[in-house]
Amino acid sequence: MSEPSGKSSARFSQNLPAGTRTHSYTTPVGRRSAAYLLKGISSGCKSLYFYEGTFTFPCNAISFMEAMGLYNVQKQKYSFERVTGMIDRGCPLIIYSLPNANIFKSHCWNIDGYKIKERTITIKRYTGDRVETITVKKEVCNMVHCDFGWGGQCNGYYVSGVFKLNDPNIEHDYYGDSGQSTNYNTFTKIITYNRP
Repeated sequence: MSEPSGKSSARFSQNLPAGTRTHSYTTPVGRRSAAYLLKGISSGCKSLYFYEGTFTFPCNAISFMEAMGLYNVQKQKYSFERVTGMIDRGCPLIIYSLPNANIFKSHCWNIDGYKIKERTITIKRYTGDRVETITVKKEVCNMVHCDFGWGGQCNGYYVSGVFKLNDPNIEHDYYGDSGQSTNYNTFTKIITYNRP
């Protein structure tokens, strides 16, 4: 793999070398390692910090991802097919959106999984004791797993394209997580890429 362009000296590697040991983020060394990693990503993306949160321009995230050795990095309109294509290749992706066109409440998060739920509904219509008609209908529900970066709050499986944090169809990762009322429904884009 060639050196990445840009100012960073780090490179993306999809596999840890044999014998590499990872650290638990519950130890002091692990917490410090995570902090340095996040600081490096934040610096590379030129993130801005405010009293209510952090903001990163998607174009800066794209440039940083390219500098880390990823290629064909681009923002695209959200679609379930693009999400499944990325996940099937082992590539979690970044998604960003605005709630009701409010740029000051924009957020980006990760999608790191999906599932397809199916059910068959059989409807029998009777006249007396006799079955007159049988209708069989199949329903499919495409869901994506979202990690919002809020310490686990609101994480879970969402109906694809419906990122309303208190939607009754969400399958939250944590029991009792009722989410928030925010509905990320405007300018929803994903960042796709290829790994070296």
